Amino acid sequence: MRSINRKLWTNKYVVVVVILRVSGYIYMLYRPFEGMLISILFDILDWFILSFGKLPLKKYHEIDKPLDYLQYVFLIPILFHTPIFKVYLLLLGWRTIGYLLSLKLRTTKTYLFFPNFGEYVALIYFTIEKFSLKIDVYSMYILVPLVIGKFCQEYWIHFKSYTVSYSWGEKLRYLLLNKLLGLEK
Repeated sequence: MRSINRKLWTNKYVVVVVILRVSGYIYMLYRPFEGMLISILFDILDWFILSFGKLPLKKYHEIDKPLDYLQYVFLIPILFHTPIFKVYLLLLGWRTIGYLLSLKLRTTKTYLFFPNFGEYVALIYFTIEKFSLKIDVYSMYILVPLVIGKFCQEYWIHFKSYTVSYSWGEKLRYLLLNKLLGLEK
């Protein structure tokens, strides 16, 4: 296993990402549905925040994946007394195999075969509970789009997004700091 890159984890932009994402996980303990949405939003925003810090793009997954996994662990006590708990643990076990393989093989491409279905099954469950919907979380109308969507997402993130850069973040940073605030030269 790789050692922890302390310089990476003490970067101020990484610290902001960690604080935001962990705050979403803690909020999930009190308001699962809302906390999960905040957590997912912060997971999306971390790419943007890290682009401001000009963190090397190849380092992104070194930050994102452990934080993702921490969220999965936070979901365990929340889901403990729910009807989806055993399924969640099974899906978490599957993702854990992928996580360990990705560390061993030093590639995130393994995630295509080990998607994080558990996170989205939990979100669907929280949504059904929050709005008292009369939908079975295991309905084919739910599971088929979930499986297809997750495979497409994992393919995009781990195979196609390597051609994506932080350039859009840099352009937005330039616009915000130079043009609107006049802070950077």
